[in-house]
Amino acid sequence: MKKLGFTVWDLCLFLAAQITVVALAIVFESNWLVIVNCVLGLCVVFLQAKAKIINRFVGVVYLSFYVALAYTTNYYGEMIIYGGLIIPLYIYGIFHWLRHRDSGDKTVVVVRNNLPAREWGG
Repeated sequence: MKKLGFTVWDLCLFLAAQITVVALAIVFESNWLVIVNCVLGLCVVFLQAKAKIINRFVGVVYLSFYVALAYTTNYYGEMIIYGGLIIPLYIYGIFHWLRHRDSGDKTVVVVRNNLPAREWGG
């Protein structure tokens, strides 16, 4: 699992979250759209935390389900924001990554923050 970038702890935490979401959805008698949306949302968060590019593809699917859910619950503002702004940004991110993934530029910029500890809240 280390080869894929996931530890055993990561996968246990991910599975525990998924099982909890599905169990609560069954207990509260949620419809299938809510369950799929929650499961995909957890996948997106997990993949984003691990900085996996597949997050963009799963994110487009998740956001499409979210737009459908927002429509069925009459949250038209959410539907417009996610359908008209966030999904196109995810798609742009996919194309941008595909175009530049083999650019050969391996430069990483590290920004150091020189704030004292008291300004960090420490």
